[in-house]
Amino acid sequence: MALYQPTLPGSRDGTVGVMKYQKLAFWSAFLGYVFDCMDLNIFTLVLVPSMRELLQTTDRDLVQQAGSVVVAVKLICWGIGGVLFGIVADRFGRARTLVMTILIYAVFTGLSGLARSWGELVGLHGIAAFGIGGEWAVGAALVAEALPDEKRDGAMGFIQSSFAIGFLMAAIVNWVLGPYSWRWVPAFGFLPALWVLSVRRRVPESERWISASARTQGSIATGMDSRQAHIHAASRKG
Repeated sequence: MALYQPTLPGSRDGTVGVMKYQKLAFWSAFLGYVFDCMDLNIFTLVLVPSMRELLQTTDRDLVQQAGSVVVAVKLICWGIGGVLFGIVADRFGRARTLVMTILIYAVFTGLSGLARSWGELVGLHGIAAFGIGGEWAVGAALVAEALPDEKRDGAMGFIQSSFAIGFLMAAIVNWVLGPYSWRWVPAFGFLPALWVLSVRRRVPESERWISASARTQGSIATGMDSRQAHIHAASRKG
């Protein structure tokens, strides 16, 4: 099979080399995972002060119970988001869906810093978690399709380190901004929304998805032509 030369706006001949494309796909997914993990873990670091303020209580049991509900909702939505955006990525493409998921978790994590009630906080973190789960699924698919077989296992293993890096970033953000207000910590989670603009401009779709999409569209077109032919033949007999 010929080497894939994906289209890249702004390049001299409209394409990028295979190695450059593989690096773009890998680092885009890796940084997406890092920010994903940062936003995922931000709430656990501000659970106590946020619950105390929103619930207007210092009752330790109530704070723990309310915080546990938020975490549970995030985990459930995380799983649903992975399945949902996996389907979306098959339909609309890996790179495009990656951008969508990053925007969702970044924007809604940032908005959670403006929550006025416990219910609002639950809803905002739940929506953010859809994006977090979706990014995990779509990022893995993008890397798996972009890299050759001999590099894929090592790359996916290295990507797992993004969880630790993301958690470290969340801890640093909380250490720096937490003393001012817990609300500044999730507000920082909006940062990936700015970075995602670069992802959309630089990372093209994978050859495998483009080929699969073309085959699907071709099958649909063939099926429609066949159906129209049968209808036409039946109408002539009638």
